[in-house]
Amino acid sequence: LLKLHGSINWTRGKRGQALNIHSSYKEAKESKLTKVLLPPTWQKTFHGPFQQVWTGAIEEIKKATRIIVLGFSLPETDIHFKYLLSAGLSDNISLREIIFVNPEVRDTYRPKLEKVFQHNLLRDQYVTHIQATIETAFKDGNFRRKINRDSEGYYYG
Repeated sequence: LLKLHGSINWTRGKRGQALNIHSSYKEAKESKLTKVLLPPTWQKTFHGPFQQVWTGAIEEIKKATRIIVLGFSLPETDIHFKYLLSAGLSDNISLREIIFVNPEVRDTYRPKLEKVFQHNLLRDQYVTHIQATIETAFKDGNFRRKINRDSEGYYYG
């Protein structure tokens, strides 16, 4: 599981560049350290604590058989997301599908996908969009079966 835009449990020390990942928001808040969240922008930092995050993401994308992107709106300003996909997928020979789970309706989300992926990948459904929130997607038994998480214990919530 890669959480590339930060999370409410990420912090950074006052003096160092170390990235801390706490077990919960409460723990992060109690730490009194600076909270870290990376907005969807073209100007991502490629050094310091995030270099390891980006490098790890590319390595995982290279060997992924399925990529599921949860709740990402595909903003045009986030060129770095396109870079991560391109860098990782260029050497990936095992990828079977990419699924985007987002509550936007098809008519507004599909054009965003068309700006990132070749037409044939969308036409042949290697890249798909499921219109749902993360919570409703994981409560749906068909979705859980599709991603091999059929057990009730796996749903979000």
